[in-house]
Amino acid sequence: MGRLRKVRSAVQAQQAEQAELDALERQQRQRLSMVVRTRADEHQRLLHRRFPRLPYRFVAPVAEVAARPRIDDLGTHAGALAYGSFLAVPPLLLFASSVLGFVFAGHPQAAQDAVNELVKVVPGLGSVVTAEMQAAVAGRVTLGVIGLFGLLWTASGFASRLRHALGVIFRTQWVGLLTGRLRGTVIGLLMVAVFVALAGFTAIEAELVSGHRATLAAIFQFAAFAGGCFVLFLATYRLLTPGKGITLRDHVPGTVAFTVAWLVLTVLGGVVYAQLIQKSTVLYGTIGGIFGFLAFLYATVWSLLIGAELSAVLMSRRKAAPR
Repeated sequence: MGRLRKVRSAVQAQQAEQAELDALERQQRQRLSMVVRTRADEHQRLLHRRFPRLPYRFVAPVAEVAARPRIDDLGTHAGALAYGSFLAVPPLLLFASSVLGFVFAGHPQAAQDAVNELVKVVPGLGSVVTAEMQAAVAGRVTLGVIGLFGLLWTASGFASRLRHALGVIFRTQWVGLLTGRLRGTVIGLLMVAVFVALAGFTAIEAELVSGHRATLAAIFQFAAFAGGCFVLFLATYRLLTPGKGITLRDHVPGTVAFTVAWLVLTVLGGVVYAQLIQKSTVLYGTIGGIFGFLAFLYATVWSLLIGAELSAVLMSRRKAAPR
C-alpha cells in the first residue's frame, strides 16, 4: 500500500506540473497573439493613411492570421494530421465502398463508376486503394465489418489530433482523448455518408449526360460537391472544437475559406499533383503515388487549420470590439 501511495503521489505531482506548464504555454500564446494583433492593427492604420480610398478593414485580420501559424506551431500539427488522415482515409473509403455494394447491388457498372468517382476526389489515391475498393464492392459484407472497425479507430484518432489543434487555435482547454475519439466516430460516419451521397450524385450526373445535358450535369455535380463539403467541414469544426461559447456561426468564415481552398486543391490535384504522382511513380513505383497522396493531404490539413485560424481571429475581434 505504501508503494502504491508513492506511485499515485508521483503521478499526481507529474499531472499538476504538466497542468502548470500547459497554463504557462497558453498564457504565452495569448500574449504573443495580442502583440501580433497590435502590430496588424498598426499596419492597417498606416495603409489607410497612405491609401485612403482602398478598402482596408481586411488587412489587420489577414495579417494576424498570417502571423499566428508560428505561434500555434501549425507545421507540427499539420504533419501529425496528415499522417493521421493517411491512416484514416483508406478505411473510410473501404467502408463506403462496401455500402455502395449494397446500394448498387445488381448494377456492377454503376458501382464501378461510383468507385472511380470517389478515387478521383483525392489525387494519388487511385494507386493506393482502387483495387481494394473494387474488392470491397464485390465482398461487401466482410470488408464492411473490417472497414467499420478501421473507421471507428482511425477516424477517432485523427479527430483527437484535430481536436487538440483546434483547442490550441481557439485558446480553449483540450478536454482529452476520449471525447475526441467519440466525436471522431461521428465525423467518420458523416464522411461515409458524404462519400455515398457523392456516388449517388455520380449516378444522377450520368443520367443527365446520357440525356445530352452535360453542362447541367457539370453544374449539378459542382454545386452538390461544394454544398456537401461545406456542411461536412462546418460539422467537423463545430463538433471537434473544445470549450464553450463557440457557436456554429463563429465557424462559418473558416468553413467558407476551407471549402474554397479544398475545391482549388482538388482542381490543382488534376494538374500539379497528377504530374508529381506520375513522375514519382516512374521512379519509385506504386509508392510514388503515396508520395503525391501525402503531399495533397498535407496541403489539405494545412488549409483546414488556416480556416480555423481565420474563424478564431474574427471571433476574437468581434468579441473584443466595443459595443
